[in-house]
Parts: sequence; C-alpha cells; structure tokens
Amino acid sequence: KILVNGHIWRAAYANNVTLMFRGIRSWKGDGNDELQLYFLNTVGSMILGFRIPIHTIFLQSSPEFENVSSTLIRSEIKAGHDISHLVPSSCVKLVTEAYS
Repeated sequence: KILVNGHIWRAAYANNVTLMFRGIRSWKGDGNDELQLYFLNTVGSMILGFRIPIHTIFLQSSPEFENVSSTLIRSEIKAGHDISHLVPSSCVKLVTEAYS
C-alpha cells in the first residue's frame, strides 16, 4: 500500500514507476482538474526533478459509476457499510484497509 503526500511524480520515481494510470469519472466532471494535475506532474518532474515525465493513461468510468467518488467510498467505510456495490469485489478489502 502506498499513500502519497506531496507530488505523485516524486513517489512514482522513488518506486521505479514507468507508467501511471488515473481513474476519472468523466471528462466533463473531472477533466479540467485532472488535466491541471497532469500538467503539474509533467512540468514539476521536469523543472523540480530534472526528470522525463512519467506517461499517464486516463481511465474513464462507465456512466453508471459517475456518482462514485473517493469521498462517498470513505464515508461508506466510516459508517461501516459494505462497499462491494461501489468497487470491484477484488478491491473491497484493499480499499477498505486504505481508507480505514
């Protein structure tokens, strides 16, 4: 489990990451914020780290999951509710541990 405070590109380089994936609900809803973060990670790694930026692939969710956010998932976990309807069954334990 890796939780990152600060610049994600620093943690990525420290862990020998060569490709990053970012999940977004929709380009209409999250696109602007994600593109700003992408820009900061690209420019930051070049200017502050003197590194070639790590390639990022964006994965957009299916429309039926556009309402699912990390805030919603954290709140469900905090309330002790099952989150299997919000995340894939293979991820329930890891997500619950990460947000507990």
